[in-house]
Amino acid sequence: MKKSLLRIDEKLILFFSYLLCFALNIFLDYLKSKPMDSLLLEIFLSQFLDYKVYIVGVFTIIVLLFHLKVLDKKEKEIYCRFLVGDYLKALGLRYGVESFFILLISLFLAELVAGFLSLSLITNIYLALFLLIYTLVSWWKVRNYENF
Repeated sequence: MKKSLLRIDEKLILFFSYLLCFALNIFLDYLKSKPMDSLLLEIFLSQFLDYKVYIVGVFTIIVLLFHLKVLDKKEKEIYCRFLVGDYLKALGLRYGVESFFILLISLFLAELVAGFLSLSLITNIYLALFLLIYTLVSWWKVRNYENF
């Protein structure tokens, strides 16, 4: 996209970080649903599975911090585009739509894998809703850069 706020490498990194976040969630769900043959392995993995929400939450926060860092680096570019005549609403809308579609494509791929493994699909949807809320907040932040 010619007028995109995100460069292709930033889009790919964001896509793979979302996908890795969903993959971690799927992996922990898979371990929880799989019966263990060894008692020692079950005890070892139960320590991780008991804190699944916290592990996925910390990794999600890392992804969101990366997203925030990318957005903060773009502040000067947004200001320059605003000076040359690009509308902030259009710029914010393009950014929001791009971020939403990156999240949607990674969610779709993760749900395909979860469906293939016969796992619950709802946990990834909850995670996607959390990431969508942050995407909406960052979209609002891009639209409010007019107060430089």
